[in-house]
Amino acid sequence: MLPKTAREISECLSKHGLAPLVRFGQNFLVRHEVVERMLEDAGDLQSALVLEIGPGLGCLTVALLQRGAEVVACEVDQGLARILRAEFQGHDRFHLVEGDCLEDGTPLRPAIMAALAERGAQARGYKVLANLPYQITSPFLVALTRLQPQPLSIHLMLQQEVADVLRAAPGSENYTPLSLLAAFAFEVRVVQRVPAVSFHPRPDVDSALVSLRPLPVEPDLKELLLFGRTLLLARRQALRRTLPRTLAQLGHPASAEDRQRALQTVQLTGQERAEVLQPAQIKALWRALR
Repeated sequence: MLPKTAREISECLSKHGLAPLVRFGQNFLVRHEVVERMLEDAGDLQSALVLEIGPGLGCLTVALLQRGAEVVACEVDQGLARILRAEFQGHDRFHLVEGDCLEDGTPLRPAIMAALAERGAQARGYKVLANLPYQITSPFLVALTRLQPQPLSIHLMLQQEVADVLRAAPGSENYTPLSLLAAFAFEVRVVQRVPAVSFHPRPDVDSALVSLRPLPVEPDLKELLLFGRTLLLARRQALRRTLPRTLAQLGHPASAEDRQRALQTVQLTGQERAEVLQPAQIKALWRALR
């Protein structure tokens, strides 16, 4: 029987000589209603293929299997992986990949992609569910944009501040390159706020359950994000001043005439600041300049 309460989690970890590791962002859910809400938001899971990142002690995993899902789980902590192997030994719908889900030069760890492919992800599709360690949110979302095939849907537990950034509007302090990534690559919906008391150990901040649905992949997404990020580094300066430097940094210098023509094409004067531009305006400006 897997632990569910804070006390049970502590006892289970202690029994195996383990403790929550800050470097892995380990905060275990102790409110089952939050798990239920994530599952409800994920829709029909009967016979669905699910990629679960960071299963921890298997609280969400058990619920997924009970609903008939087939689960490919990736766990970086070797101690937790031993517990998961013992708990789900012989379960034909549970497949464990050990190690970091992210790997340099690839969207996700090749073993994850192989496990999904072996289970027919291309034909049947798959969903992503995770109580995501806060420190990998940005690289993980970038990795998701590079996956082929794309997930059908993504359901993540994120730091509340990150959820605010994903939904941030131009002109706000939360409007960052991550906001642009969300706008270009996903439909984002914040399902509910999750207070810090829902986890053990209790984090310093609240979390949010967030649902994302991938949009058709922009063919020049990488360059587009670099352009937007570089513009936002000088967010309060007029475009007339920042564009020459931005384009030079990206290796795409343009003459004053070309820059003016591009601005006019997207109905901008050059006096606007990057921080007030809509994602669609940044995209249009980049394409006009290219």
